[in-house]
This record gives sequence, C-alpha cells and structure tokens, in this order.
Amino acid sequence: MANDFLKGKSLRNLVRDESVSKPTVIKSIYQTLGKLPTNLQVARMLKPTWSGVLVVDGKYIRVFDQYADEETSRGFKHKQCWIIGVDCSTGDIPHEALASEETMIDLVMFFKYLKSIGYPLKVLVSDGNSDILRAAKLVYKKPFDYQLCVYHFVKGLPQTTQRLKDLVNRINWALNAKYSNDCFGRILDIFEREKKYRSKEAKEIFKKLRNSLGDLTCHFKYDGSVPRTSNPAELTFRELDLRLERFGIFHNFKSASAWLHTWSLKRRTTAFTDSRDKSKNKKSPLELARCKAVERIFKLI
Repeated sequence: MANDFLKGKSLRNLVRDESVSKPTVIKSIYQTLGKLPTNLQVARMLKPTWSGVLVVDGKYIRVFDQYADEETSRGFKHKQCWIIGVDCSTGDIPHEALASEETMIDLVMFFKYLKSIGYPLKVLVSDGNSDILRAAKLVYKKPFDYQLCVYHFVKGLPQTTQRLKDLVNRINWALNAKYSNDCFGRILDIFEREKKYRSKEAKEIFKKLRNSLGDLTCHFKYDGSVPRTSNPAELTFRELDLRLERFGIFHNFKSASAWLHTWSLKRRTTAFTDSRDKSKNKKSPLELARCKAVERIFKLI
C-alpha cells in the first residue's frame, strides 16, 4: 500500500481496493514508511561518493496545523518548508528536512546533519537567501565557493519602467554568457553606462550587481560542473509537484515528513530516463554516487 500511495494512488481508492477502513490504510502506510532508513543510515551503509557541489533550496508544503487560529487557518500557518540539498554531479539528495520555515536555525540544523553524514561541501549554490550561506559557513567553517543563482538574482531586480527593464535584460544577457570573457566584457559595458542612469532604482541595481558579481560568476571557475542557477533543486520540486497533485493537504507534520522522506529515498533509487546528460540515463542517483546493492537495501520502497 505504501508504494501505491507514493505513486499517487488516492486513499479513497486504496480503501476500496483493500476493503478496509481509511484509518487502517493510513496506519499501515505510515508503519511501513517508518521502517525505512534515515539519510544518516544510507550514508553509513552505502558510503556515497558525492561531488561536493550542492544546491540548497526550500519549498513550502501544505500541512494542516490544528493550532492555527481561525484568521490564519487558510494562510501561512498551513505551510511547512521542505529543505533539500541536491548534489549536482549525481542528482542525489544527501539530506532533506521538513521545517517550520527556511530560517537560520532550521538551516543550521540542516547543515549540521549534512556534515554529520560526511558531505564534502566544496561549492554551495542557492537562490540568494542569505541565511543559507551564513548557516553553511557557521557549520562547515572550512572555506567553500558560493554560486548565487543568476535567475533569482535577475528576477529580484526592480523593473518598474521600460528603461529599467532594458537594463535588467542587458544584465541577464551578460550573466548568461557561455564564456567568462563574453560575460565580463558585457558587464564592463554595462558599468560604463552607469552614469546615464540617475534613478534610485537604477543605482540600487548597479550596487547589487557590483556587490554580487563574484558570486554570480563563480561557476566559470569550474568548467561546467557548477550550475549558474538552482535548477537541480527546482527540477526536483517539479517532480514532487506531480506526486502532490492529488493531495489536498497533509494531516500533520509527522505524516508529511515521513512521506517526503520516503519520496526522496524513492527518487534516489530511481534511474534517470530522460536526462540531458545521456551517461546518467538508466542509472539512479545513488548508483551515480558509486553505491552498490541499492535495490536490496530499499526493497520496501
């Protein structure tokens, strides 16, 4: 039943097919999910070889909160943040955690667990949430490179007038250049035009670009092994959304956490079928991380 539930089969259909009550189905499902290995156990059993290039991002999940008051019962208090780390080379999810929000304390706990399983952080990629970088530095202490998501940076720039839109489009064109020489040449040309912009918003754009340029262009140092955006995490969230389409809302934090953890394990053991990198197809993320006997360990999923 747990496997059918993960594939998107509704509780109503499970109750009908199994000829049992809804509480019995729910209890059976989560008893099975609770027996699955934790991320720490996976790391100890399989000893994955990760690249050290990690994309960290969070997604809000609908989870019922019985303590939410009437005014906020349909709002933010019905959401919990699922934080994940995606290893870029393998597509593996070394760690994931459901938290109340994407705050500093939640992120510190996330990176502490990640460090405890031996993840060798070399490059961190994120959407610009400053707490992600601060938490990683606080936990890991050793230096690592940081790549700020180009897409989220550009999206966050003000575009209130057509002139500002043109400026932002030019910045986007520069930051998405294939080669570093083209990128920096275009950026230099943009800064040479700075004096022509006198509005407060334009000055703010130039200030942000100047302060973030090193983080936005970090990926050029790694010859294609570091993404310029947080797409690896975003693509994982899209896959998750396809499974969550039939869910109205999780009934509590515990059930949501168990389901999301199980889904991530299933994702880690499922072979790629349509990856742009053809060498990854027919291999699961854990297999790409040089793990063996994956099917035997996760027969319950």
